[in-house]
Amino acid sequence: MQYYDIIGDVHGHATKLENLLLKMDYRIVDGAYKHQTRKAIFVGDYIDRGGEEAKTIHIVKSMVEAGNALAIMGNHEFNAICYATPHPDKPGEHLRPHTVKNQKQHQAFLDEFPLDSKEHKEAIEWFKTLPIYLDLEHIRVVHACWHQPTIDKLNMILNDDKTLPDHMYYTASNPAHEHFEYIENVVKALEQKLPQGVLFYDKDGNPRDAIRVKWWGSDNPTYWDLALTVPEGSINSIPNIIIDNVYNYNNKKPVFFGHYWMDGKPTVQSEYVACTDYSAGKGGELVCYRWSGESHLNDRAFFRLQKKPMVHMGGLYLHIEKPFNQSSADKITKFLEHRSPSLVRDILDESLIIDIEVKEGSIKTYVAWGGFTITNLIIGYGSLRSGINQAVKDVQNVSNYLSDSLIEAESLNDTDIRYKAKRLGILGKIQNYVRKLNRLDNTDVNLDERQELVKELEADLIEIITQVSDKRDRDLILNETPSHIKSKIIQSDPVPTPVPPLHDTRTLESYYREEEHRLTEAE
Repeated sequence: MQYYDIIGDVHGHATKLENLLLKMDYRIVDGAYKHQTRKAIFVGDYIDRGGEEAKTIHIVKSMVEAGNALAIMGNHEFNAICYATPHPDKPGEHLRPHTVKNQKQHQAFLDEFPLDSKEHKEAIEWFKTLPIYLDLEHIRVVHACWHQPTIDKLNMILNDDKTLPDHMYYTASNPAHEHFEYIENVVKALEQKLPQGVLFYDKDGNPRDAIRVKWWGSDNPTYWDLALTVPEGSINSIPNIIIDNVYNYNNKKPVFFGHYWMDGKPTVQSEYVACTDYSAGKGGELVCYRWSGESHLNDRAFFRLQKKPMVHMGGLYLHIEKPFNQSSADKITKFLEHRSPSLVRDILDESLIIDIEVKEGSIKTYVAWGGFTITNLIIGYGSLRSGINQAVKDVQNVSNYLSDSLIEAESLNDTDIRYKAKRLGILGKIQNYVRKLNRLDNTDVNLDERQELVKELEADLIEIITQVSDKRDRDLILNETPSHIKSKIIQSDPVPTPVPPLHDTRTLESYYREEEHRLTEAE
């Protein structure tokens, strides 16, 4: 039996893809990544956003052509083809209109593949060779939705290799043609009309009378429960009433898909359905499901690169008197993981990781990041000294809103909360460091106090620098530090471990282990 590694939407992030492949023991053989026993499957959306479009296409295309991988079409590849295809009925126009909005969505690809250039035409021709879905012996793969009624119709009109006939790009771009709905259902998203007169407003403020639905099923198939990608401010507009005849994938043949910008810890949607898109195009992780023949999918089979160790910026600790078991703890964790990304984006305008620890009787919520920089957090407020207090306040706001949401969702009251405390991580240490720097600048501080302050600042600086891995963050802090305090630190400024060159045949894990040993020997 052939085992498969089903990899989520790459969106032009070739570096993430290469690191993931290396970590899973793929090696370059005759110009293409290859595993000794397994085969990769890509779920589509190779382009737009990442800035490494050409490299991503090269990696995937070379693996497919070498027989080391399979790849299907995503909505971004379909859109790229239509963007490049002249409209037969409208001279000077294209199947996908060249509007400002469409060009912006497509710009990262166009930057590397200028429209109508030789490279652009070659990429478009390769996109056309990608099947719409795969129905293999033991598993299925589709970009957005395995909608069996639509699949049955497509089976009668697609090419034998499940690619689109050329004329279908025209018909599938016409909202009045039935082929338009076919592609919408399978490559973009399955939608469900809302009851008559019910509307919600999408993230751009446009009124919508239909919702994308969780087609993998639910014990409570209401509009509210099955709604996908509805902005938080509009979710209350969705009625909590049962949907009649909603589509539900109930086949026992496992199906894998991407498309939906999931976040949090990777988890299967059901024992037969798993999404592998965890927002790699928006700062998230590139995720893979390593299928090894199991008929019932499970969370343990997900594989992802471990991010840099998360550094706690701050958080909130709740000690709950109200008892709850592991099942309810898992439910609370999922709620926080679902709730937190929108809060972080709203308050910090960034997609940070929320590190959540839930145990029986207590809940800890920490705002944390892997690979995120203090510089990005503070830059909007000016310098380190002028921005640190506002950055701390922003982080505390995230924690407070998370706490309030949890208290409301779990119907907790004052007697349930035994203890509640705000806590600050590295940002609190930096804030305290800046306060001492400001005090050092004060001419009213006497000599003894000044000498004691310098000692404290030296100790604080060492502690902070050892916890800050990004060079920009270290420079930000050191640039605000007087030379007589940082002189001892600069010489021992930590150097990031280099990433192995692409031709290196070692795994990243063994590379870093050897690098650590080398540095230890050098000391």
